[in-house]
Amino acid sequence: MTNVGRTDAVLRYVIGIMLVVAVFHPDLGWRFEAWGNWKHALTAVGVVLVATAVSHICPAYWVFGINTCQSALRRDTRWPRR
Repeated sequence: MTNVGRTDAVLRYVIGIMLVVAVFHPDLGWRFEAWGNWKHALTAVGVVLVATAVSHICPAYWVFGINTCQSALRRDTRWPRR
């Protein structure tokens, strides 16, 4: 079951790609040289964001019971069935 909606997935994808590209882009890479190993952590966060955007499944959302899918939100607001 997916728990990441379309808008959330697009934001995750864009931010994730920006984080991954920023570290390896020649014109921007020099800004992260002083970060040491933290730049690798930043890249890992970007990869996780892209992976959750592609799969539409976020383990943290699952743990906290968050669901940003529109279809699930519509299902939860229906009248109770008898």
